[in-house]
Amino acid sequence: MKEFQLERTETFQGQNTPWEFKEVLFYDIATVPYDPVDGSSYIQLPKELADKHAIINVKNENDNECFKWAITSAVYKDKDPQRLNNQMKENANKLNWEGINFPTKVNDTHKFEKQNNYAINVFGYSKDKDVHTLIISKTYKSSMIDDPRVINLLLIWDGKTSHYCRVKNMSRLLSSSKNKHEHKREYCLRCMLSFKSRKSLIEPIELCTKNEPGKIKMPKKNNYVHFKNQRNKMRVPFVIYGDF
Repeated sequence: MKEFQLERTETFQGQNTPWEFKEVLFYDIATVPYDPVDGSSYIQLPKELADKHAIINVKNENDNECFKWAITSAVYKDKDPQRLNNQMKENANKLNWEGINFPTKVNDTHKFEKQNNYAINVFGYSKDKDVHTLIISKTYKSSMIDDPRVINLLLIWDGKTSHYCRVKNMSRLLSSSKNKHEHKREYCLRCMLSFKSRKSLIEPIELCTKNEPGKIKMPKKNNYVHFKNQRNKMRVPFVIYGDF
């Protein structure tokens, strides 16, 4: 921090400014410990999520390897994908888990990607019952919308423990909060905006690839202004619209 400040001061002085730097009276640096969230043992799905029938929640009640079981249930389909049986354990051994710690932090999911050639997207579920993006794989792009190598995970939290689940149907998971009708919608996984068709989704995904993941929250109902005095309109040589 000291070197950074001295460099800025030197640059400022070199701009032929009449101001002169004399001294630093005090320096206050605030630090915050960063502990990335991780997933561990089994948590029962909240009723509002279970009712969607869009999530596979493997019951790993005796270990902290929910990341492993969520991934395995996506790669190797089973008749009862939520049951942690011997077959699932055998299938898990076919994947490369070298260097991956359990419980697994969200920021460590990229290790599995590199070692197994998969794209892992992780989403969170907040207290206000809202699904939001935590991590989108750097390899994910529009051409991979239907690619079986793309695995979407949901990280839920009960106040004490975090737990990874597999999202088997993203449209079904998100649609109720976006659309009151039963028609299927297509979603951009970075901004969570919905579209009517797969074709209309491709271009927005390419645009969103340039940005960090972030969900757009619109104002609450009736929280807007609009123009009423139509009689005050008049022709002008040019006009500027501030489009939000």
